[in-house]
Amino acid sequence: MTAALNAGQTLSLICHGRLHDQIVKPRILTYRKLNFYRRQNPTFDQFVICSTANNISKGLRLRLHPDHARIEIVRSQNDDFHKILSMLPRQLANRDEIAGSIFLALTDGTLQRDQVQLRLPEFIRAQNAMFPINYAKFGDSRLVSLDEVVFEDGSATRGDTVSRGLWD
Repeated sequence: MTAALNAGQTLSLICHGRLHDQIVKPRILTYRKLNFYRRQNPTFDQFVICSTANNISKGLRLRLHPDHARIEIVRSQNDDFHKILSMLPRQLANRDEIAGSIFLALTDGTLQRDQVQLRLPEFIRAQNAMFPINYAKFGDSRLVSLDEVVFEDGSATRGDTVSRGLWD
C-alpha cells in the first residue's frame, strides 16, 4: 500500500484497480479496510493525506489537457535521465548505455528511485562485464597494440609479424 502511494497511484487504483473507469489491475485492499487502518494509525493517515493531496488536480489535468500532461511526463522522464547521467563518473566511455539500463530498470519496476545511487556500481559492473574494454572480444587475453615492439632490444613490431592470410 505504501509503495503504491509512493509510486503516485490513486486510491481508486489501489482500492478498486480502476483507472479512468476501466479496471486495469487487481485491487490491493478495499476502502473499508483502508479506512479502518487509517483510524487505527494516525501517522499512516497523515501519510495518505499528504501523498494523495494533489490527485484530483492531476486527474483534472489529464482529462482537460491531455497534451500538457503528456509533455509534463516526458519532461520529468528526460529530467530523470539527466539526473542519472549526472550521478555517473564523467570518465566512463559508455555513460549513456549505463544510464539507459538504469532508466529501463526504473520503468520496469525492478529499481526504485531511492535505490539508484546505491545500486549504481552494480550497473557499472554489469556494463563492464558485458562490454570489456581491456580484453579481446573472443578469449581472455589482454588487447595488445600492433605498434608494440616485440623484443626489448629489437625494432620489430607485432604488426610486422602479421601475415596476409589465405587470400593472397
